[in-house]
Amino acid sequence: MTSVFRTLRDDEIEIVMNAPAMVAMLIAGADDDIDKDEIAEAIHYATTAKHRYDKLGEYFEDIANQFEDIFKNYISDLPTDLDTRQHTITSYLRQLNGILPKVEPEVAKQVHQFLIDLAKVVAEASGGVFGIKKISKAEAQWLPLDMIDKPADYEMM
Repeated sequence: MTSVFRTLRDDEIEIVMNAPAMVAMLIAGADDDIDKDEIAEAIHYATTAKHRYDKLGEYFEDIANQFEDIFKNYISDLPTDLDTRQHTITSYLRQLNGILPKVEPEVAKQVHQFLIDLAKVVAEASGGVFGIKKISKAEAQWLPLDMIDKPADYEMM
């Protein structure tokens, strides 16, 4: 298991491990149409982005082995109604607010930044002219991932 999360309980680690797939579903499903390009881009980014986040190498190795399965399992289990699905995912991601402050600050910052970056990559995966980098209005409203507190705010809490 990822050593940067050694201070967490198993159930908390599971939430952190599932968070990238949940973010991908939140953004890809924001327009109520999760397409194959968004799924492919989410999987690609989540399994290749480790060079951008130096504290998260083991985390990315674990994600690379599980991301696609987690994504597919959750997408089939989540509600089909758009508002209900987005609410369910948002509630799930909010759990990170009680988890990330328990890890080293730099690790928390990198996990948070990775989730933000992943959201943007997924949003840019379809739409626009020739399908290039056009973010829909529905996706844009979720991009800041406001349900997850910024690690810089932890000291102020």
